[in-house]
Amino acid sequence: MTEITPSFIYWITRLDGIKSFFGVICLFSAIALIIFIITSVVTAADKDDEYHRQIKGCKISLFIFLSTALSVIFTPNTKQACAMYVIPKIINNEKIQEVGKEFYDLALDWMKEMHPKKSKENSK
Repeated sequence: MTEITPSFIYWITRLDGIKSFFGVICLFSAIALIIFIITSVVTAADKDDEYHRQIKGCKISLFIFLSTALSVIFTPNTKQACAMYVIPKIINNEKIQEVGKEFYDLALDWMKEMHPKKSKENSK
C-alpha cells in the first residue's frame, strides 16, 4: 500500500502546472513548425544549406510538438490523479462497502415510508 507523503501530495498538486508547461511548449513548437514549413517552402527552389537547415528545424519542431502534445494528453490533472489514487482504495475497502450497504438499506426504508399510500378514495 502506498503511503501518502508530503512529497506525494506536492507532486499531485503540481500536475496542473506541469500540464500547462507542456501545453505552452507544445504551442510554441507548433508555431515554430509552421514558420519552418513556410520558410522551407520559400527556399525550396534554392536547395542550398538554408533549405536543409529549414528541413532539420521542421523535424526538430515536429518531434518536440508531438512529444509535448502526447505529454499534455496523457498527463493527468490534479483531480484525475486524486481520483486515480482514492477511488480504488474506497472501492476495495470492505468497511466502507458495509457502510455503503447500510446507507442503501436506510434510504430504501425511507423511500418506502415516504411512498404515498393508496386509499380507496383516491382510486375512485
